[in-house]
Amino acid sequence: GADRGLGRFNVRVDGEASNIDHKNGFSSTGASVQNSVRDRNDYGTSARVGYKATNTTEVFVKADMDSRVYDRKGGTTLNRSNHGKSVVVGAAMDLSGKTKAEAYLGQAKRNYVDPAQKDISEAAYGAKLTWNVNELTSLIGSIDRGIEETTIANSSGYVNTSYKAGVEHAIMRNAVL
Repeated sequence: GADRGLGRFNVRVDGEASNIDHKNGFSSTGASVQNSVRDRNDYGTSARVGYKATNTTEVFVKADMDSRVYDRKGGTTLNRSNHGKSVVVGAAMDLSGKTKAEAYLGQAKRNYVDPAQKDISEAAYGAKLTWNVNELTSLIGSIDRGIEETTIANSSGYVNTSYKAGVEHAIMRNAVL
């Protein structure tokens, strides 16, 4: 990825590619489980343009596009390959010098290659709150809603809302736990 400030504007572009390879396994009864039907390559790109409206507030627009290309091993006839896109608008704020917040709202869509798979279009939203307790420790909480993959029969994908809480602590200048 790359990030560039241009006066009050900030532009960030990211790209990612990954190969996901699942190994076949066995159930608790000893039956063979064909996990290779989940093998795929994921490709994604993201662009975010922000504008620093005040010294403590940035408003932004972010667009994401991705493709998930399934290998289709294991005898499946269903093609789960799909293409997704989302557009959100949001704001990032420095609330106190120690506390930062970010929130966004928009739309996510996933189109499936196989006509037997139903396309999904849903609201996308998220928020993140970071409190820097001191110079070494931060508490972070977030919520994120988007469309996820599944290989469950008769299901294209699912809408997932995740809630996360965490602690980060700098144990050295260049190492965070």
